[in-house]
Formats: sequence, structure tokens, C-alpha cells
Amino acid sequence: MTVTTYEQLREIALDELRGALERRGLNPAQLDDGMDLLAAGVIDSFGFIDLVAAMETRSGLGIDLAAVPPETLTTVRGLVQGFLQGASA
Repeated sequence: MTVTTYEQLREIALDELRGALERRGLNPAQLDDGMDLLAAGVIDSFGFIDLVAAMETRSGLGIDLAAVPPETLTTVRGLVQGFLQGASA
């Protein structure tokens, strides 16, 4: 099944990040989609790769990392929008 909406992709991302967010005292349901996950210590570079891979597997979509502005890649919003751009290409 291919995921096609922002909300569906956001839910996948938050599900994958749930443990890391909760370890930092953050509630996934109240996460600001623009928060820099790397700067906040939620993920590191390996965690980013794992997150992208899990989102690709679970959503059935791909992401062209070169097409997404680098400063937005470490936010839920930037990742989800990148996946949606890949789906519409």
C-alpha cells in the first residue's frame, strides 16, 4: 500500500521517532513539525538514515534527498514534503 497524504507520512515518521522523542521528554502528538530533530538531539546522522529507510519501506514512496533543501531535511515537515514531492514526480 502506498501512503499518499501528509498526515499518513507524518504518522509514520512520528511512530519511528516515538522512542527517541519520549526519551527526551517530548510528546510525539504535540511535536512541532518544524523542529530540527538533529539539533534537538532526537536523531543523529545514522538515525536520519534509519528514519528515511523506514519511511520508504513503510510508505512505499521514495525521496530524492538532492531535491529537498538541506536545512529542512532534519524536520518532520521537510521529510514528509520531500516524500510527497517524490510521489508527484
